[in-house]
Amino acid sequence: MPIVELPWIPPRDAFRRLDMRAPNVFLFDSGDKAVTDGWAFLVAEPSRLLEYRGGKVLIDGQTSDVPPLTALRTFQRSAHSRNADQRKNAVPDTFGDRWPPFCSGIAGFVGYEVGGALEPGATGPQSPHELPDMVFGDFDAVAAFDKDAKRLFITGRDRAAIERHQARMSSLGTSRTPLPKIALQGTNFSEQSYCDAVTEVRRRILLGEVYQVNISQQIYLQSENIVHDGDLFDAITEQSSSKFCAVLRTQDGSIISNSPERFFRLRNTASGRQIITDPIKGTRPRHPDPVADKAAARELIEDPKERAENIMITDLLRNDLSKICNDTSVKEDYICKVKSYSNVHHLVSRISGYLGEGAGAIDALAGLFPCGSITGAPKIAAMQAIASIEGVGRGPYCGAIGYVDDGGDAEFSVAIRTLVLNADGKRMTTAVGGGVTYKSVPQLEYQESLAKAQGILGPLRLGNAFGA
Repeated sequence: MPIVELPWIPPRDAFRRLDMRAPNVFLFDSGDKAVTDGWAFLVAEPSRLLEYRGGKVLIDGQTSDVPPLTALRTFQRSAHSRNADQRKNAVPDTFGDRWPPFCSGIAGFVGYEVGGALEPGATGPQSPHELPDMVFGDFDAVAAFDKDAKRLFITGRDRAAIERHQARMSSLGTSRTPLPKIALQGTNFSEQSYCDAVTEVRRRILLGEVYQVNISQQIYLQSENIVHDGDLFDAITEQSSSKFCAVLRTQDGSIISNSPERFFRLRNTASGRQIITDPIKGTRPRHPDPVADKAAARELIEDPKERAENIMITDLLRNDLSKICNDTSVKEDYICKVKSYSNVHHLVSRISGYLGEGAGAIDALAGLFPCGSITGAPKIAAMQAIASIEGVGRGPYCGAIGYVDDGGDAEFSVAIRTLVLNADGKRMTTAVGGGVTYKSVPQLEYQESLAKAQGILGPLRLGNAFGA
């Protein structure tokens, strides 16, 4: 695998060096070096493109009749089979023991509605967005940023691919500009109708149809002038960059994500192909007063409702993992650990295992999608409840964003704390929600959703849009 080192520039500056009109430019960044061992990745202009829109798979514009994740599995394995041995030819000791987990491969997103293709009984409303339900590019070269050592490498399948990616990043780029005025246009739920939705979930729980359902509301925004996706990304992530930041620019719009939640990570290890998943369930708002903030975190971890909610989803994901892993390998690494972010405290658990013989990243994606933390339990019944209660498709929100390296490593986040920017550069949508159990109090669930919304609305100067 050829490798070129370039003078260091921050990942977000590199993103701006790519033509803002160029589609299929994806940046995976993070404010937490523990996520990808201090690496960020920038890709552009894929050699092949897979989309799923209108119930049809398109590969480089040609229609395929196979199911979306079956097509994605073939798409990824084709790239893998052609390039899996590239690392053997790498320059010795270029990275030492710190190989970047993404050197070339596929990257993109899966929208929530793809779950209906996996579970036909859970099909819901179509996505309201202009974006396809799924987009993945096959990238011959990757700009890999070692954020700890401040070193920038371009890795690729061949020298020509590296030179093309290097040329893309050679321009001066655009400078950051202040955000224009952005206004709240409305939501798909009023406060009362959101509370009614919570009450409806509680009714279904009482009937024994479900145990828990994740209900969300969509928030519609409008900018008075065209806004650059890089400016939105900087604004949303600069004060509190979550574990899984990403900006994905496609020809139909951009996705800006500041997600704190890992969907799954897959790594080749001496013991096998280890997969971990980190579901989030349980939330409390942060407080500026340190004493009150500490008390809120303590209240969260001691709240029996929140713990029960987290444990229920952890059990669901453990069951999902058991379908794709060696049964004896699946275990809970920790349960209900408090992790704190800029606006909220969360309860996080971790489950891990080793994939079964012959299984790869797309098998894991198909086996786990959509993530149980954003559906509820049982998963199919919860998805059916979501479809009837929310009444509108979620789009990229609650889907998955990530990459699969040619060598088999993969990382996907759950697309929460996520904003969709339409291709016109003015219309935007974000969404927030939470898990509802029988013990849920409708008004408190509504307030929790608004607390989560501040992570997006606050940086856009809309922190008081709901009177918060």
